[in-house]
Amino acid sequence: MCEFFSAVITKDKILYDLNYDSHEIIIENNNLDDTTINPNFVRIEYIPTDKNIFNHDVNNWKLKIDQDLIPDWFDKEKTEKEIKDLFFNKIVKEIFLIDDKFWKKIKSSRVFLKNSNARLYGNSNARLYGDSYAVLFDNSEAGLSDNSNVELYDNSKAKLYGNSYAELFGNSKAKLYSNSNARLYNNSYAELHDNSKAELYSNSNARLYNNSYAELHDDSKAGLFSNSNARLYNNSYAGLSDNSNAELFGNSNVKLYDNSKAKLYDNSNAELFGDSEIINFKKGRNKMFDLIKLENLRNNFYNIIKNQYSLEYSINYTFNKKTHSIFINFTKKNSIDDVNAVINYLKRIEKKLQTGKNINFLYIQNYVNLLTGTKHYQSGIKF
Repeated sequence: MCEFFSAVITKDKILYDLNYDSHEIIIENNNLDDTTINPNFVRIEYIPTDKNIFNHDVNNWKLKIDQDLIPDWFDKEKTEKEIKDLFFNKIVKEIFLIDDKFWKKIKSSRVFLKNSNARLYGNSNARLYGDSYAVLFDNSEAGLSDNSNVELYDNSKAKLYGNSYAELFGNSKAKLYSNSNARLYNNSYAELHDNSKAELYSNSNARLYNNSYAELHDDSKAGLFSNSNARLYNNSYAGLSDNSNAELFGNSNVKLYDNSKAKLYDNSNAELFGDSEIINFKKGRNKMFDLIKLENLRNNFYNIIKNQYSLEYSINYTFNKKTHSIFINFTKKNSIDDVNAVINYLKRIEKKLQTGKNINFLYIQNYVNLLTGTKHYQSGIKF
């Protein structure tokens, strides 16, 4: 793999492209003949011995020949002297910004930033280190490390490392690592790794790995893996795997795999696979709570019941790999004592389930109906 700084040496020229480290691109762009056994040029690299491209001590850089067959005319000492002069007197000044906060404007070229700021246009390329900040336009690209920041527009791309931050607009793309953060707008796309976080708007998309977190708005989509987490709003969609978690609002949708969990609000929907779990809550009629939610109603039961005709709940139990729903219907005739009776009864059922005892769920439903005074019960939503 070619490294920075790469060049191709001919008899009378040093050929290079500041936007690329690829010898093959340089050869192709200069119409060199690479079909012979003995090419009439030499691939070289000028690289830092400590692998720190910002260490511009002349003694830190060395010439590396990157091909086996060398033409007779090639003079290594002469070439190293010419490359050293070119690199330190021209290239370093053109593409390195170090401790420069004056927002230099970069057009159609690559730049390396350390603790610096820049605006990039015209397919520019940036590498940011050490609290740098860049704004990218026109299909530009950036790689961020060490708490750097970037704004991307017009199909730009970025890779983020080390607590970096990015905002993406206009079909831009980003990959986030090491606790990085991003906001995505206008069909942008991100991959999140290593506890990274993202907010997605306007049909944006994301894939989350390794405990990452995302909030999705405006029909955005996400795929979650490896214990990642998400909140979905406004018709967003997510697929969850590997013990991931999600909360859904505003008619959002989710598919759950591998013991993942979801909380659903506002008519959201879910499909469950592989012993996944769903905790539901819906406003209006057919209100649905898990047992913890029901427990929390003890202190404010009357404040809720007086504002509507009835409350309906669904408690879901998993037994022998099947999900059973117990439906509970409270009306204004019920008291807090009725709530307490149902809660205490279902807690006893829960203990029996944990011991593996056989449970007759039809009997449980009938007894709950007796506790609440429900004679003709219309069941709520089943999953």
